[in-house]
Amino acid sequence: MINNIKAISILFFLLLTTLVYAQEKGSVFLSVFPKDAVIKLNDTLLKSHETYSLDTGNYTIKMWTPTREYVERNITIKPNQTTRLHEVLSYSTDYKAYQKKKRMYNIEMILTRYVPPMIITGVIINTFSIKKSINEELNLANQTKDKYENEFNKDLVLQYKSEYNFHKAEYEKNIDNYNKNLIIGGAIILASATLEYLSFKLKKPEYKEKVLLSSFGLNNYNNKLSPSISLTYKFN
Repeated sequence: MINNIKAISILFFLLLTTLVYAQEKGSVFLSVFPKDAVIKLNDTLLKSHETYSLDTGNYTIKMWTPTREYVERNITIKPNQTTRLHEVLSYSTDYKAYQKKKRMYNIEMILTRYVPPMIITGVIINTFSIKKSINEELNLANQTKDKYENEFNKDLVLQYKSEYNFHKAEYEKNIDNYNKNLIIGGAIILASATLEYLSFKLKKPEYKEKVLLSSFGLNNYNNKLSPSISLTYKFN
């Protein structure tokens, strides 16, 4: 009888000890953007859009991904409750500066490498167009001159002579425009060629990632007593 009482007492003591020291459980649901962010709890590597069972208490969740700001958030796990952590990692200051430099580089590249050939092509086309007009007006002036020199009708002579003077004036104007175009076009072509040369001197900005959280971690999703532990590496 005494032995039974002792056995019952020991069992009761063990049960009481287990209840006293048993750690109550809660859970956390993680929603982090971008979804491939590195999320860590101590040395444990977690994933976004997953729910993890944890002992009650306070924890610090660390989150980071290349191009995004490093963030730490404190959470409290309460018994039989799910704590939700929603976080959107904003772009880092360094990455924003890199994006700005990249935009400026692209603009400078367009202005110095791709615009000059278009300008040079425009100058050449315009020069040939003026040259064509010069030849056309010269031909028309010669034709009307022949007409009024060989015409005996007074009215027609005046008409042909008026046409001749018009085409002659257009011819002289086109000659003047052609000479100006050669000077201006030459300067434009020289400037465009210089810009084209400078485009090859432009240095493309590079973004160097800073590794703040290692992608190596022990996956221990329930608690430190869980036997299911595996090693994971996540490529960024």
